[in-house]
Amino acid sequence: ADIVGETVRYRLLESMRAYGLEKLKATGALASTDERHARWVAEFAETAAQQFWELPFERWLVAVEPELDNVRAALDWTGQHPSAATMGACIAGNLHGLWAWGTLVAEGRRYLQKALDSIVEADHPRAAATIYSAIADIDVGAQRAVSAERAYALFEQLDDRLQMANTLVLLSRAYRQI
Repeated sequence: ADIVGETVRYRLLESMRAYGLEKLKATGALASTDERHARWVAEFAETAAQQFWELPFERWLVAVEPELDNVRAALDWTGQHPSAATMGACIAGNLHGLWAWGTLVAEGRRYLQKALDSIVEADHPRAAATIYSAIADIDVGAQRAVSAERAYALFEQLDDRLQMANTLVLLSRAYRQI
């Protein structure tokens, strides 16, 4: 068991993990298990996004970083299932702090771009706004401002004042860099 702060995390031996996956495949339960896992990660990412603006950053990162392997697995799964594209977009976008401040900018950029390419903005404006906001958090210079402005416009269209305010923070950072 690993203890991170007040949280105890248990790990499986790789041989146990492989055995469990083999049994899930054999019973046909792997697909539903993967989907439930991705849904859990989506809920986790949504909670993490809310806490990003409320908690001290170091505390936020300590809570989120241990789930990185789960996040990667969920994003890989959603990337292989077009019907789960919106879920993947929300996971990638909601974890902007992990990409930007967890020294995972290149990885985050790949996940965010893939998520943006997999959805139709007009059909999923909240997911698109979340992605643009996340991209604005990891981009630099003029591109950061373009992404932040697009995110702001979508959040304004959705009348989400809290996210509009959060996006203005990103936009101000972008304007300071230009």
